[in-house]
Amino acid sequence: MDIMNSVVTGMPTHFPYEVPFSLDLCKQIYELQDNYAYGLQWLHGSPDQFILLLAWIISLSETPGASNNAGLITWIETNLPQIKIATIRSGDPVLRLGRMVVQECWRFSVLIYLYMFLCKANAYDPRVIRAQKGFMRLVRGVKPARHPDAYLLTPMVIAGVATIEEQDRDTVRQRILKVREFTVRGTVGNNVMLKLEDIWTRTREEGRPAVWSDLRMACFRVSGK
Repeated sequence: MDIMNSVVTGMPTHFPYEVPFSLDLCKQIYELQDNYAYGLQWLHGSPDQFILLLAWIISLSETPGASNNAGLITWIETNLPQIKIATIRSGDPVLRLGRMVVQECWRFSVLIYLYMFLCKANAYDPRVIRAQKGFMRLVRGVKPARHPDAYLLTPMVIAGVATIEEQDRDTVRQRILKVREFTVRGTVGNNVMLKLEDIWTRTREEGRPAVWSDLRMACFRVSGK
């Protein structure tokens, strides 16, 4: 949860992490997963392999030269599509599709996080734009519903920071606020929307693209911490 909190708030993790990330380790996690009965994917829709990768990216941010290491960034870009995520077997094709969308949205959001957090790219960076468009294409490919939207909150935060076009912002806004409990002030989902609105308003008024540090500022302005 420390990793997830850092990702959605822009704050540092409470503890330093040394993460031994590899595709072999992701494969081991995949083999342990059985109908969502293992790890954060069952509880939050957050694939454990991607949480592991996010933790590694956070640890890399403390490594001198990592943000400018083109070979390292290319390795992550190349291997991210190869990470297999277990999908629960369901007779409901709509439910099965929703779960697949959540997984693939996570894949795009990890790319956005890689570029904006580790590489210090802004929302106008072509790599960020490409990943954000892929995310939005997936979201628009399924009808608004509690599932998958309630399980897309963290990826929505990441993609939302990178979202530039008003049409896309409207889509993010609608998908978050159509989850009933997220309309209630003080809830996690409602606070997420307030933070994104803060980022969008400030960058619009200042005539600039968002950068990852805008999320930390938005958290402070919305929650006071």
